[in-house]
Amino acid sequence: MRRCLIFFSTGAVTGLFLSNVIDHLHSQRSSRLERNPYLNFIKYGLPSSQNLEYYRQYITSIDYARRIPSWVGYSLSRDYLSKCSFQPKSTRTRSEFQSQCQMVPTEFQATNEDYYDSGWSRGHMAPAGDHKYGSQEAMNETFILSANIVPQDLDNNGNYWQRIEYFTRNLAKQFDFVHVITGPLFIPNEQKSLDADDDFPIKQMTYNVIGENEVHVPTHLFKCVLVENQNQRDMGVGCFVIPNEPIDRNRLLTDFAVSLANVERRTGLHLFHKKIRVDEVPFLCDKTSCELLGKDAMSHELIEQIEYARRVRRCKTMEQLQKLWNEVESKRYATIDKWLTSAYAKRLAELDTQKLKHDD
Repeated sequence: MRRCLIFFSTGAVTGLFLSNVIDHLHSQRSSRLERNPYLNFIKYGLPSSQNLEYYRQYITSIDYARRIPSWVGYSLSRDYLSKCSFQPKSTRTRSEFQSQCQMVPTEFQATNEDYYDSGWSRGHMAPAGDHKYGSQEAMNETFILSANIVPQDLDNNGNYWQRIEYFTRNLAKQFDFVHVITGPLFIPNEQKSLDADDDFPIKQMTYNVIGENEVHVPTHLFKCVLVENQNQRDMGVGCFVIPNEPIDRNRLLTDFAVSLANVERRTGLHLFHKKIRVDEVPFLCDKTSCELLGKDAMSHELIEQIEYARRVRRCKTMEQLQKLWNEVESKRYATIDKWLTSAYAKRLAELDTQKLKHDD
């Protein structure tokens, strides 16, 4: 059974009450946190108190109106990842994107159908790859749509953003703890108008929504990272705001660096606001190289085929499978990768076996 808790804030909730709630929760779960440090960032305070859900390896605040998370937080630990690297790992191939969360009313949930044929991929905020060292159930929880997924540009998701995720994960090899808060941003464009003063440009918010449930597509994504060694030594903090679009692989991560205050102003969140003066913490890229690895970008065609392979494995009927495969063939790829054809052949055989059993 999934372990999740939720809090709804009201006008009567005060900062003191929230602080007491968090401290009480932290003390109650101390033994669990010692075994699983993914939630250790909570000691620096939660960014907000609305619609919180606690999963095995991350915490999320869900935006019911937009059908996406407002933010997702988790921690990585050098010691924990080192120990778990010798244990059997969970795998994302056994995970499926899911819409159901008992704490979110059905009418406020995103569904897989919202994403199908939308032109947008399902982008993880807490990466599945960061949580492969836990149980399969914990891995599965990273695939809950409203809790951890936003509509993300396909190329961005499979290339530049993925390289940022690798960079963040590798920080746990250099520091004892890596605390991450990440989520969507909605940033307006500046519009020129003949009637407007050049010193006061008009700003306009423009973004897409997808599907019957009108899932909001963020214009940007943010990732704020706080690193530390034991006893709050050698701390560093960095915040990065990435446009939700294809990014040139030669762009430096520092090109997208912003202040933590900038992210707070745009999101209305308070980040890492307890126990430390975060404005006095050194910039992350002064503590470590912020160079991203893996400049060889995957082609859009390859990323698209990866997504098709996932959809093939989820087909429930022969009709669904054939319709999807017709769509693949209509793309007229120069080469259909062998793992996509293998996924199709395997699912075809599985559905054929199911049909034979049903006929018997």
